Amino acid sequence: REATIFDAEGNPVRRAKRHVDWSPMAAEKQGFKHFMLKEIHEQPRAIRDTMLGATIDTDKGDAENPNYRARLVGREIKTDDRPDLFAATPPLESLRYIVSKCASNQLGSGRFCILSSDIKRAYFYAKAIRPVYLEIPVEDRQPGDEGKIAKLNLSLYGTRDAAQNWQKEYTGFMISIGFQVGRASPCNFYHPKLNISCTVRGDDFTSCGPEAAMELFKNKISAKYESKHSFLGGTRSTRKASVCSIVCSRGPLRGSSMKRTNGMRRS
Repeated sequence: REATIFDAEGNPVRRAKRHVDWSPMAAEKQGFKHFMLKEIHEQPRAIRDTMLGATIDTDKGDAENPNYRARLVGREIKTDDRPDLFAATPPLESLRYIVSKCASNQLGSGRFCILSSDIKRAYFYAKAIRPVYLEIPVEDRQPGDEGKIAKLNLSLYGTRDAAQNWQKEYTGFMISIGFQVGRASPCNFYHPKLNISCTVRGDDFTSCGPEAAMELFKNKISAKYESKHSFLGGTRSTRKASVCSIVCSRGPLRGSSMKRTNGMRRS
């Protein structure tokens, strides 16, 4: 594919073509250095506490639409009891509530839609809280790294507190843009001014609200994290099924301890 570049006056700018010899898998791996910063250590304690790492390569797509994923993971072994490393996950009822609220607000000019946001390499955005040492990956070694190890500045998949660190990271982000943290679950959020409800499970944000507000929320997420988004319902839906058709096909939401009126909770 070719693209034409223009300057401020609208005149085309000619630039020499440059070929980047990267496979899709190599392009996915190039982010390791950016997200996993390292400090070099030689202390005896660092050597004792060092864990091994591994690169996990997967293709979640198919032959026609490849979707490569390369993850650098740590292999930390549990050697002590640390209940303080707990990270919450939302109940299934949270997702059901999002769908129900959206389906209940499909009339009028302020139609609701659902936004699904997937954060890429989410744990790499969370700062490491405790000292964690890792054997330097082969693809990240530089001259002079022989016999040395890395101290993580950011969280790594496969470490025991990575999920908790990521939860602290996204909670701080949500609060900074006006969301309130749920009382029953720290994974649920509500924006009183924009009327957006959101539930977070791992690196997946599922939210609903008025279309204009959801577009604003999507832009906020994209400005903070590398992410991909899809809409369900509304005029910008990226899926064929409507919210109402999904609710009707699955029947009423059973097993709920809440009554709903116009998509709002009643105790």
